[in-house]
Amino acid sequence: MRITSFRRVIALAVILQALGFRAANATDYYVQGPLVAAGVADPGTGAQDNPFRSFWAPMHVLAPGDTLHILAGSYSALLYLTVSGNASAPINIVGDTGMLTQIHTASGNAIQFKAGVSYVSVSYFDVQAAASTASGIATEGASPVHHITIKHNRVHNCGGAGLQLTHADYLSVVKNTVYDNAWLSNGDPSGIDLYQLTNVDSSTTGNHNYIGSNVIYGNANHVASATSGLITDGNGIIVDDSQHTQLNYAAVAPAYLGGTLIENNIIFNNGGRAVHVNRSNNVTIRNNTTYKNNTGPSFVGLYVGEVEAMGSGNVSVYNNILWGNGSGYTSFQAQGSTNIWIDYNVAANVGTPTYIRLTTGTSWGSHSMTADPLFDLASILPATANFHILASSPAVGAGKPGAGAAYDFDGVKRPTIAALGAYE
Repeated sequence: MRITSFRRVIALAVILQALGFRAANATDYYVQGPLVAAGVADPGTGAQDNPFRSFWAPMHVLAPGDTLHILAGSYSALLYLTVSGNASAPINIVGDTGMLTQIHTASGNAIQFKAGVSYVSVSYFDVQAAASTASGIATEGASPVHHITIKHNRVHNCGGAGLQLTHADYLSVVKNTVYDNAWLSNGDPSGIDLYQLTNVDSSTTGNHNYIGSNVIYGNANHVASATSGLITDGNGIIVDDSQHTQLNYAAVAPAYLGGTLIENNIIFNNGGRAVHVNRSNNVTIRNNTTYKNNTGPSFVGLYVGEVEAMGSGNVSVYNNILWGNGSGYTSFQAQGSTNIWIDYNVAANVGTPTYIRLTTGTSWGSHSMTADPLFDLASILPATANFHILASSPAVGAGKPGAGAAYDFDGVKRPTIAALGAYE
């Protein structure tokens, strides 16, 4: 009986954690500026009435289940995350939920996860990294980070990528606004870059990574690649080299086994593709709305797709609205890829070939269409763009039965046969 009671207690603890209840011994710590100078001892204790005055001091006390509140203000220091939570008690790093705490750096990344960190959530920050090679939120690559959540942040005007998530597994990137990044670097950055996803276990079940309900625009390469001399990226989202073909990491890691789900994102006016899957496997792209991407000068006339798979395998593309950038562009392109399935999409504003540029064995799908999806107000201007669809839109009720995102961008529960795009 005592064993049974113990098991019930453990089961209850797991249920409470799943419902969002924190461990009884979890502690709230606080940081408030101005921060002390480098090399100066932090005078704070981390209590709400005596907050820390540095980003490094909390890293010596945070434990699984704790929350670090970085209070409203503008901070110019790197937020370097060196601590881990665990599966039942992640560590939460939280900015001001109303104003968004600003972390703006003139040199180096703004928020960075130390190699190997796990079970950490970062939310409610306004992030900018102005240096030419710097990213807004980045992971170190010496060993994989995993079970990382990045949500409700605004990441913008970073010289490098908005989010550069290298050698990672079990990522959740949700409800962020990522814009005007990747302009200054010659390292081919993008808005959200998942580079060489890396196994932390042998599981092939389900989707390890979720990229959902983000707004992504204006990310572009304005400086040619250091390797090719061309502008090749500046994508909204890229899943890059999960097969580990590139030598800087292939020698020490096998190809990635997990799946990645990209859904309910609104992606427009980026220099490269809305979603680019490059040398990566097991990616599902559904219920996204893309509009007039591929604005970079190197893409004109190449029939690049709003969504593109290159050298990839097991990629599914369905329930999307794919509005091209005009003549010389397509909705979808696949090169050197296998096991590609694309159907239940609507293409608009594309040239010749009208819908798609195909690899052998891939077809546009009998349930796909070319039509005006009838947006409320289509625009590349973020202040005025409204990509909700009208009630008369051909995208309404046109999704794959039983296979759409459970909820739309606004959190509206979708019917069994969902609308195409990010909104019901």
